[in-house]
Amino acid sequence: MIENKDKPWLFQKGKSGNPKGRPRKGKSFCDILNAELKKQKQTYTNHSTGETRSIDGKTALCLAYIKLAFTAEQENVRANCMEKIMKFIDGDFVQHVDMAANVSGIGIMENVKDSLDKLSPEERENFLDMCDKMSESNEK
Repeated sequence: MIENKDKPWLFQKGKSGNPKGRPRKGKSFCDILNAELKKQKQTYTNHSTGETRSIDGKTALCLAYIKLAFTAEQENVRANCMEKIMKFIDGDFVQHVDMAANVSGIGIMENVKDSLDKLSPEERENFLDMCDKMSESNEK
């Protein structure tokens, strides 16, 4: 193997300059939140069957959100909760955008023609002739 005594910053072939990789960052907010929600235990009673069971924090949070969506006194709170639940289930709503754009070569050339004042009369004439030829070939 060739040693690089005069260039010690060069890595040896086949060896990583960072063998352990990037150091890990702390846990993300979502990781911490999920861990804490798993630790939380709550007793849940099904009012229709009378069954009581222990549920984790994530399930309790979901049930509380659903209850709020159907029983909140303020209509805007109910609507907001229902919208968020629907987004969790089906994803964000599709928004259609009606757009029209002229991206043809002819449209671009017409826009360029308007800014040709900076060219000399001879350069301008040559450019316009070239544009006309291109327009004729596109129309065929």
